[in-house]
Amino acid sequence: MALGLGYGLPFAVKRPVQGFAEDVTLATNNALADAAQREEAGNCLTARAMQIMQDVQTQPSLLVVPQLYKAGVLYDQLPTTRTNFIPNNSMAGATGSVLPTTWASGSIPAGFTFSVGASGQATANDGTLVNYVDVSVSGTATASGTFNLFFSAATGAVTATTGQTFTLSAYATCISGDITTPAMVLQVQEVSGSTFQAGTSTNIALASGAVLQRLSAVRTFNQSGVTAARGRIGHPIVSGTTYSYTIRIASPQLERLGVATPMIATSTGAVTRLNESTNVVGLPPDFTVSRNTTATRVNSSGLIESVASGVPRIDWLGQSCPALLVEASGQNSILQSTDSASGWILNQGMTRATIDVIGLSGVNLTVGVTGSVGSAGSRYTSPTLSPALNLVSGSTYTVSFFVKKTTAHTIFGYYFTFSGAAAGDIGGGFDVSGSFNTGSLYNSAGTTNRIRRVEQWGTDVYRCSETFTMTASGTVSNINVGVLAAVNSTNVAATGTTMGFAAPQIELGAFPTSFIPTTSGTGSRAADVISASGALVSGLIGQTEGTVYIEYNMQTLGVEGYAIRLVAASFDNSVHIRRSTANLVTLELRALGSSVFSQTLAATGFVKAAIAYKSGDIAAFVNGTQAGSTSTSAFTFSASFTSVNLGTFGTAAFLNDRIRAAALYTTRLTDAQLAELTRL
Repeated sequence: MALGLGYGLPFAVKRPVQGFAEDVTLATNNALADAAQREEAGNCLTARAMQIMQDVQTQPSLLVVPQLYKAGVLYDQLPTTRTNFIPNNSMAGATGSVLPTTWASGSIPAGFTFSVGASGQATANDGTLVNYVDVSVSGTATASGTFNLFFSAATGAVTATTGQTFTLSAYATCISGDITTPAMVLQVQEVSGSTFQAGTSTNIALASGAVLQRLSAVRTFNQSGVTAARGRIGHPIVSGTTYSYTIRIASPQLERLGVATPMIATSTGAVTRLNESTNVVGLPPDFTVSRNTTATRVNSSGLIESVASGVPRIDWLGQSCPALLVEASGQNSILQSTDSASGWILNQGMTRATIDVIGLSGVNLTVGVTGSVGSAGSRYTSPTLSPALNLVSGSTYTVSFFVKKTTAHTIFGYYFTFSGAAAGDIGGGFDVSGSFNTGSLYNSAGTTNRIRRVEQWGTDVYRCSETFTMTASGTVSNINVGVLAAVNSTNVAATGTTMGFAAPQIELGAFPTSFIPTTSGTGSRAADVISASGALVSGLIGQTEGTVYIEYNMQTLGVEGYAIRLVAASFDNSVHIRRSTANLVTLELRALGSSVFSQTLAATGFVKAAIAYKSGDIAAFVNGTQAGSTSTSAFTFSASFTSVNLGTFGTAAFLNDRIRAAALYTTRLTDAQLAELTRL
């Protein structure tokens, strides 16, 4: 349901909803400015993104509702903007002994003096051109206290609330003397009015001759009375100690993100930048899509179409609002699978007719069949296998094809002609008349664990598939699909009947994957590896507490598949949501090499799952229901999370299914919020 801004909404709700809508619009505009494409799906994808934020009245740190993309990129749904809240980091007004305009100093203990010296520009060690001011300190303190420089007066502090994360950064070096003991500190402060409440500091040991380098401090606000955020640099003063040094401070920046981003110059107030220039594209980060082959999807018209290498597959199969398809690599060993005219052999009196089965764009994916069949006969068409296909004993394969039913009584089937250890014919039937239950097998020699499926893909269009495990190796010299009169011992009275076949495929694995077109050789599809990584991503992941949310489809595939995973240096530190081999939703947190929390819940179809964590307080919810009990186990991650994987463990354990949405939060959402976020 789309969220409106009607007059009936109370102000307390209307303002957040309006802000969420602005965020989504801004993210869309920036992606399109970066030459992205937008999946046109009415308002359903935008509404899905807004609903996630509205459900918990909190903007996540990272949000993906697959909609905006280009080759190699899946875009974050949050706005790509950054704001420097320090009103003057360009040193405007710094002359002689005067601090830059809007800066302030704290109370200076007796005997201790400081002065403002030169100001100007310099190039830092990371290549950034920064604005600096030099501050000199001298004297012997006759009282203890603190030396502080605030980058804004109390009245210039930025409005802040509990739960927000701020990063303060600044470039610094020592021009003369040194200040290593006690260390200088850079601090993000929570204040109420002008009263300091709490802060997070980063120590800066500035020895004489150090390079002009960038340092930062990060804090997630947790004080109930917080009203504003403020940044400072300073150090404690010990009575009787003599100090003599000059430090250079450059381009401080305070931003509402979990990581320092490229410097934004300010002089008379806060400045917001869109990520338009090449050095800051993708903040917050977007996902990299690595798939070096084309692949197919079902488009909004219900037809199979090919998408280019590296383009994420936003798939509409069986859905009114699409989702992201993530699959492992695959190969189709049937040749000419898209060219029925030149690659398929017609037998038993079959002739071709024009029937659109599933409509791969620009390719003839149809075989129309007419003719008559006697009581002991079959009608079939044989896609090309050249050279012959070797199937290995102990390996599991899946054969699949599409059919279009044009009459009420048709029984479709297929069979292999084997040579070698598994000599003979192996086949089965698919009853797509009325109830659409699978028909009986008519030969099981050389195979075991046979599983058949019939999936409806459109009006009178079905994908038939069978999975089997070879009990002996053999060579397939022929694969035939058609109407088999002997299946179920039923004669097919189908004189003049017309039917359609399309997209035959045989692949290694226990279930059918998306269709892989072939011509004169076998066809391959590379895996969809989708991840976001780097320092910016690390800042958007809750490193000590957080929440991971995913909405994805749960088929009973019987293989492990990861929906979402936070990635550290090794599996010893991990937060993830996956499908287990037992087809259960599994939510797990691992730290220091062991499983601290693991819960499972049975669910099928599209599910909404979330795991929230902080030391001594972990909970998991699936479809609005808590999965097991809350863990009170204390834990500490021994490595930082640096990336996020969607639909895979990394390059293995692929979901082989569809993802509707994913979100991260840098706070542990409450159980009530988790229940609402995952409610179907």
